[in-house]
Amino acid sequence: MRLALCVLGLLSLACGIPDVLQRLAEMDRKSSAEPPAFTTIPTAVTPTAMSGQLVRDVGHAYTITFPSAFPVATSETMNIPTAIGDVATTLYTACQEGGTCVMVNGATYPDVAFTGQDTQTMLNGARDGAIANVGATKTSEAAVTVGGFPGLSFDAVATMSGITFYVRALIVLRRPHLVMVQWLGTEPESRAAVDANAFFASLLLDPT
Repeated sequence: MRLALCVLGLLSLACGIPDVLQRLAEMDRKSSAEPPAFTTIPTAVTPTAMSGQLVRDVGHAYTITFPSAFPVATSETMNIPTAIGDVATTLYTACQEGGTCVMVNGATYPDVAFTGQDTQTMLNGARDGAIANVGATKTSEAAVTVGGFPGLSFDAVATMSGITFYVRALIVLRRPHLVMVQWLGTEPESRAAVDANAFFASLLLDPT
C-alpha cells in the first residue's frame, strides 16, 4: 500500500527537519571531512544512564534524555490530516550554537496505515521519507532493536546553502507509534561522540 508508505514519510515532512537544517546552515560552519565508517551503532540499543533533560512523551509511548550540553528542548505538536486518517506528531528539538542539533519525532498512525504492511517495509518507508525530504544521501545502515521492538539506524549526508550536514538517525516501530531519533551536525565525528551514543541509547519505549 503505497499510500501508507507516503504517510510514514510525513513523520519527517511535517516536523520541520528542513527548518533545522536551515538553522544549522545559518550558523555558517562547514566540514569537508568524510563521514566515519558506520561501526558505532550497535545492533541492539540498550538503555543507559545519562544526565540531561528527560522527555516523557506519553502520547507516543517513549522516554528519552537530551544531553546536558544542549539547551532545553522545544516541542511542536501537529495533527496531520491524511487520506487514511489523522496522524498525530510531536517534535522535540535542541540545537547548540556550535552547529549541532538533536531531535526526536514521534508519530501515531491510524490502524489502516498498518494494513498489509510488514514491519521492515514500514521502517524503510519512514527512512526513505526522511532522506528524500532533505535531499540527503544515505551512507550506511544497520538493523537494530530497542527494548525488543524492531528498528533501523542509518547515517546520511545532506547539503543546504552550501553547508554539508551529517546525520545519524534511529527509527523504531512500536505500533501504532513510530519514533525517529536524530543527531545532525556539520562535523561528521560528532555522530560518534559519547553524548550522541548516550542520547540514542537513552530511548525507552513503553511496553505494549
